Amino acid sequence: MIASLRGILLESGPHACLVEAGGVGYEVAASLATLRALPARGEEVRLLTYFHVREDAQQLFGFAEAAEKQAFTLLLGVTGVGPKVALSLLSALSPAELREAVKKRRLAALVAVPGVGKKLAERLILELSDKVEGLAPGQDGRRPGEGSAAAAEDGRMEKVAAALVNLGYSAAVAREAARKALEQAGPQVRLEEWIKLALKSV
Repeated sequence: MIASLRGILLESGPHACLVEAGGVGYEVAASLATLRALPARGEEVRLLTYFHVREDAQQLFGFAEAAEKQAFTLLLGVTGVGPKVALSLLSALSPAELREAVKKRRLAALVAVPGVGKKLAERLILELSDKVEGLAPGQDGRRPGEGSAAAAEDGRMEKVAAALVNLGYSAAVAREAARKALEQAGPQVRLEEWIKLALKSV
């Protein structure tokens, strides 16, 4: 079991990064939260890891914080949740936000995540409701110093996407529309205006 990885960050993309350790380059899939927390290319990076093995593939997943790895492991234990959906959930929700969504049965927050439909969201709540207590508030899966501004923006993005999902749009369409509207209006846009702009882009 590969539990952690320390090396030099060679590349970072939208879904994974490349870390060189001991002369070997490791491709590590990661959530947006972890990818945002990475240092500059050429600098040393240390990631907690999860080595996922299937009959047809072997893949390494990386996490900036222990809480995110814990959440990832819990998600993999849910029927119908694979690594791709687990990373999608952790890209949209921090571990603390996932905990609150499950405990308070916030279906809209879960359905807004690409790859998560209503049935899967209900299953997440059913199967994780007694397991997420360890994902304590404050363990948000982001490195200290990343700042609350990004977390707040992520939370507002989730609300915009959830509003569109409630109007009948798919989660994937809703999140893309919310992202485009944010790029158009800028980070200071009011939530109501953000939703209106997102509706115009779908």
